[in-house]
Amino acid sequence: MNDKPLNPTEEYYGEVARLLRWINERFFEGALDLPMITFRMPMKFFGRYIPARWDHNSGSRRAEFKLNPLAFRDASFEQKCLELLRLMVLLHQNKDGRSNYHDAKFAKAMWLHGVQTHRVGAPDKETGEHVEFSVIPGMKFEKELAKKSAGLEFTWAIHEDEKDPAGPEGTEADPAEPRSSSGKRVKYVCAVEACKTSVLGRSGQSLACMEHGQPAPLTVSA
Repeated sequence: MNDKPLNPTEEYYGEVARLLRWINERFFEGALDLPMITFRMPMKFFGRYIPARWDHNSGSRRAEFKLNPLAFRDASFEQKCLELLRLMVLLHQNKDGRSNYHDAKFAKAMWLHGVQTHRVGAPDKETGEHVEFSVIPGMKFEKELAKKSAGLEFTWAIHEDEKDPAGPEGTEADPAEPRSSSGKRVKYVCAVEACKTSVLGRSGQSLACMEHGQPAPLTVSA
């Protein structure tokens, strides 16, 4: 019988950190500086890459991967690996500004890893603010995942009550996004690559760019 007391923080974060280390070793030859991992809810997405978010007392600086514990709990092992690989590619690109926009370089990098990107709502396009993935048969991601235990179980998973004390999904502002206090405005930019449309508006507005065949969403400029 194991009488060792539980340490949920060490177990949960340690398992995610080991998975990130495996992705770094298998897809980036261990060359990337691993980020700080945090979990936060509510969030609309699986995770966000935030560049240069944390300072160490040695003078070094690291990015942050902010993950959604509900999405992490409900994702399959393959989905977890795909989403963490997505964040690692963004980390490898080392972008500022619209750091979570998936451009042509991102799509090419994912393809080289054996993953095809699809824009949400326009699956024939590879780039966009929000993308989905399909694994390319016979290429690197499929082969590497086959070597890793697909049955890997994570020790802890967040418990979601009927009334979450954190509030309903999407009610809390994402600190990675520029926020405005009362009376202040934020800048919105078109999600279509190379489009220069921008507008100032109140935080939380739903705006669209009409310069295209179909209205394109305007997102808060980072």
